[in-house]
Amino acid sequence: MWEGVWVGLAIVSSILTIFVWFWLKDSPNSNVKKDVQIVITQAPPLKWLTWLIIAYGLEGLGYIVTGTFIVSIAEKTPIFSIDSAIVWMVVGLGAIPSCIIWSTLAKKWGYVKSLVFSMILQSIGIALPAFWLSQSSLLISALLFGATFMGITTLATTLARQMSPSNSSRIIGYLTAIYAAGQMIGPTIAGILLSYTQSFNLALIGAASVVFIGSMLLVSGIRFDRIPNLETSLLKSNEKREF
Repeated sequence: MWEGVWVGLAIVSSILTIFVWFWLKDSPNSNVKKDVQIVITQAPPLKWLTWLIIAYGLEGLGYIVTGTFIVSIAEKTPIFSIDSAIVWMVVGLGAIPSCIIWSTLAKKWGYVKSLVFSMILQSIGIALPAFWLSQSSLLISALLFGATFMGITTLATTLARQMSPSNSSRIIGYLTAIYAAGQMIGPTIAGILLSYTQSFNLALIGAASVVFIGSMLLVSGIRFDRIPNLETSLLKSNEKREF
């Protein structure tokens, strides 16, 4: 049965790819002059990149534990009366608007602050079933997980581009590599803890702690979000003078 689902998804993806291709082909020329609002974003200095890379690696290590085991936790919980696959559907529903929502918040709050908040929110969702195991807690955990993991990737990679526009590909490569390393290490450690304790609790608490520590490493960068955007202010004042 699952084979048919994957074949169906492949067909739908192929059809959507055709639409995207024609949309890109027919997109307006970037040289056409338009009334565009200039937005200049603040970003931490490049020396702060080390903290972002470490935090992103910890995110990869922590989030993947929930991503790997949340359906199994629901399946092995007697009080979870509905189909355990519903949990992953909730993850997907949370993920659908997440990138847009976090990008919008980042423009209002700042990228570092939004990244810190999203990681704290995710750590709460990861740890929730360890302290409150019920059908409701698993669904809430799934929703928080879905609403943050893609948003965190969006925020981190965008922040990296802002920090070094001319060298963004290499920096994002570093981020991706350490994130992937975390994804490999996380389930291994969680599996060892599970085999010794016969419970998901220690693995979930550990994963949540790792993500939370990662968020705390980023706190020092929040002050760069607070720097007043003098260049934008000057542009606005010049526009007023022209009119």
